[in-house]
Amino acid sequence: MNILIDARSLTKDQLSGVGLYTLEVIEHLLTHNSDNTYVLWSNSYSDVSESVLFQKMHDWQSVSNVTHVHTTFPNKLLHTSFAAFGRPHIDRMVLKRLPESKGIKEFDWFFMPNLHFYAISRRLLLMAAFHDLSWELFPEFFPLKGRIWHKVARPQSVCRRARSIVAVSESTKETIRRIYRIPAPKIKAIYPGIPGQAAEKPFDEIQKKYTLPDNYILYLGALEPRKNVRGIVEAYSRVAHHDWCPPLVLAGVEGWLNTDVHEAATASKYRDQIHFVGFIDKDDKRAFLKRASVFVYPSFFEGFGFPPLEAMRAGTPVIASTGGSLPEVLGDAALLVDPYNIGEIAQSIEHILSSSSLREALITKGRAQARLYSWDRTTKELLEVFKGT
Repeated sequence: MNILIDARSLTKDQLSGVGLYTLEVIEHLLTHNSDNTYVLWSNSYSDVSESVLFQKMHDWQSVSNVTHVHTTFPNKLLHTSFAAFGRPHIDRMVLKRLPESKGIKEFDWFFMPNLHFYAISRRLLLMAAFHDLSWELFPEFFPLKGRIWHKVARPQSVCRRARSIVAVSESTKETIRRIYRIPAPKIKAIYPGIPGQAAEKPFDEIQKKYTLPDNYILYLGALEPRKNVRGIVEAYSRVAHHDWCPPLVLAGVEGWLNTDVHEAATASKYRDQIHFVGFIDKDDKRAFLKRASVFVYPSFFEGFGFPPLEAMRAGTPVIASTGGSLPEVLGDAALLVDPYNIGEIAQSIEHILSSSSLREALITKGRAQARLYSWDRTTKELLEVFKGT
């Protein structure tokens, strides 16, 4: 089969969330099946030659069944044309730019690893992956621009057009079925694996790079309303007076609508113990997570939840929430809390840091839980969908 993959989420220097998902899916598809031919399409008017995608294409030069086609239209213009006119067809644009030596006359599938603007030929089969429907469930967590973007992108129409929908959890599958009224057989819940990790770096190197304390309570993720980072700050402020309580480290990119997080940290009596360290490079994550005394992730809603599983793999006990798919994904390997109950979050931090037996039990369960998520299994199930089995 000839499979066209939307790789626009890889045209960045730093990846998180759907970008990591897309990268892992592509890398494993390339190594699992040599019978298929994969063409990656990206678009950007600005220079993205230093992006993850272009770096990876250099690494994949020896892989015979993958080709990259990059177009340089202004994104706003292209997206407007997709939304308003259903043109140009991505598959036709790509076919015109493919070398004849590739021998590709038509594509069998177009795979969108995340929601985006698009237009494709009518006969082309569409597989669309959905990570959550947070914009439907919690519109207040998005700025006006984000709400308009999701409305114009028409996710319900994407679901109806798709031959197959991939949901990253059973929770997400049920949400798609219920809100968009999509027949359940059309939706396949396929769990992702956990993003790959580099060799562990010496902690003193990581500590110096990010100005870290010797041990810490850790949150790793975007700083945005859905993640409940303000709740972490408020819960931390309730336990920070204890001698056993280490500093709080908040790591991740600055998202949107997060001024309240910084205001809460500034207003805290323990603000000198709260550290914002920004984006964590992929190669640094392993040592960063392993050193944490506890990983706190009381998100209001998650479609899957990579960070707590990465923490479990690193041997760090996890506090997560009952929001969305987290109970499904993490099972009994984490302490699950009501994300709206600050006292419960604070109490869970205290329980883990003051009980060595609880801590060791969560570490053991967490490592076992993390092993359940394999990209090999994910890739096999995706290939079965492509084959129609």
